[in-house]
This record gives sequence, C-alpha cells and structure tokens, in this order.
Amino acid sequence: MKNLLIIGYGNPLRRDDGVGWHIVHELLKSSYPPYVEIVARVQLTPELAEPISRAGTVLFIDASRDCRPGEIRQGRILPQPMKPTLNHHVAAEGLLQLADDVYYARPEAYVFSVGVESFDYGEELSPALAQTFPVLLARVQEFIRFHLKASA
Repeated sequence: MKNLLIIGYGNPLRRDDGVGWHIVHELLKSSYPPYVEIVARVQLTPELAEPISRAGTVLFIDASRDCRPGEIRQGRILPQPMKPTLNHHVAAEGLLQLADDVYYARPEAYVFSVGVESFDYGEELSPALAQTFPVLLARVQEFIRFHLKASA
C-alpha cells in the first residue's frame, strides 16, 4: 500500500485562512486505514519533510488569494527549491524538494486551494467559504476514495 498523507493548513483564528485546517478536522471524524495520515497545521514547516518522505501521495489543502472567493482549484504540484525566508514558513513545493533532497523521496503531490473572502480575526468561515466548504470536503473525500481504490 502506498501511504497517503493529507495536510490541511492555515490559521483557524483568521476566518477563511483556516479552511484547510477545518477540512482536516472534519476528515478526522471518520475512520481511515492506517496508511492514511491526516494532519492539521497552522503553517507548513520544514519538519513536515519527514512524513512527506514516507508518503506515496501527498495532498495539501489551503486557502488561496489567487482564486475568487469560494472557487476551488485542484492540481498536481512538483518540487521546487525553497525560497529563503526570515520565518519558519515554507511552500508545499519547497517541502517536496526538501523531502527529495534529504530523504531521496519524491511522492506524487496535489493541492486543493479555495479562494478566500476574509482573513479577518475570527473562527467562522465567511459566507462564501461556508457555502463552498461541503463541496471542498466532498472533493477531498473523493480524492481519498480514489487513492484507496488505486492502492488496493
């Protein structure tokens, strides 16, 4: 079985920024086989390169400023060199490159992004994201089902 790692990230105290975090917490209410690992993070950090290296497939779920509010985009992502920053945050593509550089691992990787309406302080999603949330959750669940069938 190829391991599946799902990483939902974003700040749940900044409204729509937390959509990936909220999706993961919804997924954790269900039971999955042990080769499906689901984690929530406020941000992506270099420490995630190790669990990424153990996965056959990685799915990142995040909010995006590059989409209209509530618009869902999904696609494959590839490793890219990490850009130097003054904080601990890294991009998903940079983590994939780090997993390759350190652990010689190159899992398939995908991202589901959803356009945000608000980064204001608060725990609730904006109306646009609240409406899109069940659709995004269903797409992620379908991705998991597809992976489970393909790995069987």
